[in-house]
Amino acid sequence: MDGEANLGGVGADRERELKVTLDHHPKAPFAESTTILWRRLAQWKSADPFRFAGKGDGLRQQSASQESFLQRIHSCDKMFVLGVTAVLILCIVAFLIWWQKSARLYWEKNGVSYIPGPPLIGIPKDCMMLKKNCGELFMEIYNNEKFKDEPITGVYFFNKPSLVVRHPELIKKILIKDFSNFMDRTLSGDPYHDVIGMDNLFLVKGQRWKTIRHKLSPIFTTGKVKNFFLLMMEVIKILEQKLAEEIGDEPQEYDAKELASLYTTDTLSLCAFGVQANSLLDPKADIHENIKRAIDFNWQRGLVYLLSFFLPKLSSVFGLTLFSKETNDFLRSTINNVMEERIRKTLRLYPNLTFLDRNCTPTDGKSSYSLEPYHKFAIPRGMPVYIPAMAIQRDPNYFPDPLKFIPERFESKSSLHQSNFLSFGIGPRGCIGKRFAYFQVKLSLVTILRHYKVEASERTPKTIKLDRKAVVLRSEEPLYINLTRI
Repeated sequence: MDGEANLGGVGADRERELKVTLDHHPKAPFAESTTILWRRLAQWKSADPFRFAGKGDGLRQQSASQESFLQRIHSCDKMFVLGVTAVLILCIVAFLIWWQKSARLYWEKNGVSYIPGPPLIGIPKDCMMLKKNCGELFMEIYNNEKFKDEPITGVYFFNKPSLVVRHPELIKKILIKDFSNFMDRTLSGDPYHDVIGMDNLFLVKGQRWKTIRHKLSPIFTTGKVKNFFLLMMEVIKILEQKLAEEIGDEPQEYDAKELASLYTTDTLSLCAFGVQANSLLDPKADIHENIKRAIDFNWQRGLVYLLSFFLPKLSSVFGLTLFSKETNDFLRSTINNVMEERIRKTLRLYPNLTFLDRNCTPTDGKSSYSLEPYHKFAIPRGMPVYIPAMAIQRDPNYFPDPLKFIPERFESKSSLHQSNFLSFGIGPRGCIGKRFAYFQVKLSLVTILRHYKVEASERTPKTIKLDRKAVVLRSEEPLYINLTRI
């Protein structure tokens, strides 16, 4: 009986061990069912304990059968996973076949010739893989042997049915006669992360486009473009100077693309913003480097533009930007700096306070303040000190050609300009409202210049006569200007 008990104990231990293995095995989805099975085996064993006793071979046979049972369960798991995988693959294949067929049927039922492409991607597959330029893709579509005489051909750009137009009269109707039906471009970006990129004339849509176009059109009339001639000639002179210095008796090789880029950067910067970019003289200039960053394409930028053209809905979902954050920041800072330079230039010539005053009150208990090593004089306590701000800001030693309008001189952040530009004072008693004043003026300038052209009128004074009765700087006469609605 003791032997039977021992055998029974061994069987119980093995039962518990196997139960734990089944319950916790990661591939045993039928753990609950196996628990019920083991309970039935335990009842059967208690009813006939001698079947588990004897020579010991029965217990080993039981263990082997249990291991076989586990293997069958694992085999079932594998079959289940393979079955689910097969079903998913079949579903995907069926979906792709349906997509391809429905794409073809869409164009066939509308009587339009159709050039198929891979499912889900459509015709731009080679462009997305960066094997072809978009121009090459449309050349292939246009010259397709089967449909090249058709006025239109249907394609799919990803999930979007799109039409390629060949017939010149249809092109004229779409772009001119019936333009109101085709006003917007397909290209799109994220309006929240790419405000500058999405709010320029090339990309902006709807009524916003009409408004901007209406305001900019007068700038590019024949008469106005002629006014840019002198500005362009300044850049031409720099180009001539550059070539004359670099080309000797021997031929000099140039990258025509880079040379054209430098020239265009300088021309647009001067004509559009009044800023001398000096890219021809310094190809590493900030403006040129940032423009290159905006228009140079690596594979990432290429894919972003392709998706923005052919799958524009993803632009907002994934925050795609046509201009990088660095380019957006640069453009903002450049426009801001251009305005600030012109404000500073005006304040340099016409500061509100023409002089600064301080009273000498030495804090070290001494009766005077020494000017060594600049002078041997010591300022006695209580003596007033005056700093002629307006005169300093017109000193040719600090500002060459001081009466000329050269806002670019403030591009330099040198300490010389900082210590000699005193319109707001400097130091702890500098004007506390400096930032507010800049913000106020910039806001008014943007508001006026967005809607009006500013010109001198017949009564605009050639020089400003200062009001001799005022301590602060004031014009004695009205300052008349003409504002013309753009």
